Amino acid sequence: MVKKILDIIEKILMVIMGILLGVMTAIIFYQVFLRYAFSSANPWADELARYAMIWAIMLAAPVGFRKYRHIRIDVFIRYVSEKPRKIIDLFMYILELAFLVVMLCAGISICGKVARQVSVGLGLPIPIMYMSVAVSAGLSIVFILENIFNEYFMGFIAARKSKGATQ
Repeated sequence: MVKKILDIIEKILMVIMGILLGVMTAIIFYQVFLRYAFSSANPWADELARYAMIWAIMLAAPVGFRKYRHIRIDVFIRYVSEKPRKIIDLFMYILELAFLVVMLCAGISICGKVARQVSVGLGLPIPIMYMSVAVSAGLSIVFILENIFNEYFMGFIAARKSKGATQ
């Protein structure tokens, strides 16, 4: 049940990212066309493209955590047996979670500090951009917890079942 909900969240994130990247590309193309064809530009276009890029990147981070797509240096881990590798991986998950909790708190905090500010070009509340940090960190935490559960608890349960079946 939880996996299905997280799968739906991931698909929604992928659709939103696709839309944001499409919007960003179209706006940048529009802006370049205006500059070269008419020697003018719209002040809102750069800001909207920037917001779309920031949100797309921040929404891609949780998907990267869920699919194990983030860059990882595994030179040392490759030469370690499975049990120490599992311990090192768990330690890395804990470090990631600690960083993401700090990121989540910072994102929420900065949204409160800029709550009354409005963007120049679009007139949108500035917290909309900074909210991407908190949303990204929160979803990343959920997906990392899912990974920990799948790798450690489900593996432990499967091992216990197979051990019980062989007795």
